[in-house]
Amino acid sequence: MNIRHALLAITVTLLSSCNPTGSYNLTVDAGDEYNGKEIIMISRNKLDTIGQATVNNGKAIFRDTITVPMLVQLVPLGGENPFAEAIIEPGDIQVTVEEGATIGLATGTPLNAILAEWIDARKQRNARVEAIDRNSDNAQQTMQEVFNEYKTWTDSLMQANIDNTIGASLFISRVYDLSIEALEDSLERHPILKTYNEITKQYILKKNAAETVEGKPYKDFTIKSVSLSSLMKPGRYTLIDFWASWCGPCRREMPLIKEILDQYGPKGLDVIGVAVLDKPEDTAKAIEELGISWPVMIDAQNIPTDLYGIMGVPSVILVGPDGIIVSRDRHGDELKAIIAEVLK
Repeated sequence: MNIRHALLAITVTLLSSCNPTGSYNLTVDAGDEYNGKEIIMISRNKLDTIGQATVNNGKAIFRDTITVPMLVQLVPLGGENPFAEAIIEPGDIQVTVEEGATIGLATGTPLNAILAEWIDARKQRNARVEAIDRNSDNAQQTMQEVFNEYKTWTDSLMQANIDNTIGASLFISRVYDLSIEALEDSLERHPILKTYNEITKQYILKKNAAETVEGKPYKDFTIKSVSLSSLMKPGRYTLIDFWASWCGPCRREMPLIKEILDQYGPKGLDVIGVAVLDKPEDTAKAIEELGISWPVMIDAQNIPTDLYGIMGVPSVILVGPDGIIVSRDRHGDELKAIIAEVLK
C-alpha cells in the first residue's frame, strides 16, 4: 500500500471518529460572471440534487450538517459539465477554479486533500496520453502502459480509502469486472458501498443475471398488460430477442433470426422480440424497415433488462417447452448449432 495514502487514510479515520457528525461551510468562488445564477450540488452516490445556492458577489455558499462525508459535483443550473468536484465533510471548504482549469479544486479538509491528489493524477494521465504520438509504432502500447500505471495508483488509493467516499467512488469503476461472489463480499465488509446507487444497481443486475443463466427457469414480465408468457406457445421452444432500434448489432442480427425462424419454425420454434430502452415510434419504424414478422413487446424500457441482468443488447435467450433456459447470449453459428441440436 502507498505509504502516503495509508497515512492520509489514518488521519481521515481519526478525524471522522472524533467528529462523526458536524457542520460544513462550502464556498464556491465562481466569479462575477456567475452572479445571479444558481449552482446545484449533486451527490455522487445517490445521483440526486441535495443543495442549491445563488451566486452573489462571485460566490455561492452551501451550509449544512453531514453525517457521512460525500463526494459531490457542483454544476451551474442548466449546465452540462460539473463546475467542480468536492467532498462535503465537517469543516470549511473552499472551491476555486484556476484560470485555464477544466474543473474546480476543493481545499480545507482532509478528504478534499486526497481528492486533489486524485484529480491531479487524472490530469497527469490525460496529459501523458495527449502527448503520445499516435503515428508511432508503439503508440497503443505506450497508451496502455499509462492507463495501467494510473489503475495501479488508483487501486492503492481505493484500498487505503475503501471505507470512505474516495474509495467507494473509485470502487464504482471496478464493480463491473467483479463476480457476484466478490461483490457480495465487498458489500458485506464495507457497508458504505451499499449507499451508492451505481454499486447496488450493478449488484442487482449481477444477481438477476446469475438467476437466469442456462439451466434456470425463465422470468416472466408484463409490458402494457401483455405478459411474455401469454405470447409463448405450449410445447414449443421460444427464442427471445432483446433489442433496440438504435443498436447496430441488433439490426445486423435480424437476418439470422429470420433465417432461424424460417428453418426451425415448422419444427417447433417461435421468436418473440422485446424492444428495450427505446422510443415506441422508433421501434415501430424499425419493425417495418427490418421486416420483422414475429410479435414484439414494445416500450419495455429497462424492465426486462433489469430482470435478466442484461448489460447490453442484443441479448438472445432460448427457452425450452418446460420453461428452462437452454441458451443465453449465444449468437451466430453457435446459436444455430444449439437450436439445430434441440430441434433435430
